[in-house]
Amino acid sequence: LSAQSKAIESDQQSLQQAQKSLATIQKQFHELERSTASYTEQINGKVREMSQITANNEEALGKISVLQHSVSLQVTKAQQNLLETSEILKKISSR
Repeated sequence: LSAQSKAIESDQQSLQQAQKSLATIQKQFHELERSTASYTEQINGKVREMSQITANNEEALGKISVLQHSVSLQVTKAQQNLLETSEILKKISSR
């Protein structure tokens, strides 16, 4: 009976130690969950910022493209004007 009693007591101590270990693991797991949620929120915030930057860049590139087209047309017109002016000057100088 004494041997059984000691064995039960030893089992109880082992069980208590296992419960303490489990409680520690659960606490660490909850801390990890909180940290993961925090990091996930930070990452999501950065993703939102990057999406906004990308959208802004796309808008700016669109405006630049329109401006480049406009400048190109103006340069073409200026070249045409210079050509016409050159032709007029040739006619005047040949008189």
